[in-house]
Amino acid sequence: MKLNAKMVFVAYLLLIVGYGATYYLIAEDFNVKNLSLVQSLYFSVVTITTLGFGDIAPVTDLARSIVASEAIIGVVIIGLFLNALWQYFASTIERQQSDAIALNLQLKNTREIILFYEYFETELIEFRRAISELTQTKLSSGHQVDVELTFDFSRLSSLYQPSKNTMSGVNKPIIHLYYQKLDQLLTDMKLLITSYDLSDYVVFHQRVVAQT
Repeated sequence: MKLNAKMVFVAYLLLIVGYGATYYLIAEDFNVKNLSLVQSLYFSVVTITTLGFGDIAPVTDLARSIVASEAIIGVVIIGLFLNALWQYFASTIERQQSDAIALNLQLKNTREIILFYEYFETELIEFRRAISELTQTKLSSGHQVDVELTFDFSRLSSLYQPSKNTMSGVNKPIIHLYYQKLDQLLTDMKLLITSYDLSDYVVFHQRVVAQT
């Protein structure tokens, strides 16, 4: 059972006030004449903390019974309060450790995603080059590839001619190269969504899933 330290402390203070009021009502059962409310509260504090200075003492069985009950309850409340404090500090430390572990895992996952993206980017460039060659548009030099997304299907001629994309090997037909790059791209996307935690990138995850 998880205790609330603040509630236990409030209960502790209410007990002091309650017992103090009781002592004030039975003032004639103590060895002090005209026991004031302040003295009653003082005696309640002394009793519940088990200090027992002896300057105020009960002289009847009823008063002794009430004082004894406060001392016992005070010990129990103090134990509950210390236990509640320990639970609070233990849960705080555990939460901090969990947050630190979660942050480290998140940073590790992010670094791995970045490394994967650097690899994936090269595959994406190759796929764009395959589309460019397939649609008979201009193959630009370097990493910049011109892709014509609205092309006429009547222009899809000579699909079985050898590809000029030397990075993917010579003598492979253009159409074969395109599907090879497409399959590789889909495989990489499936690997991305199954091997990495994309919960922090909801939109990106949805787009990858939609493509696969």
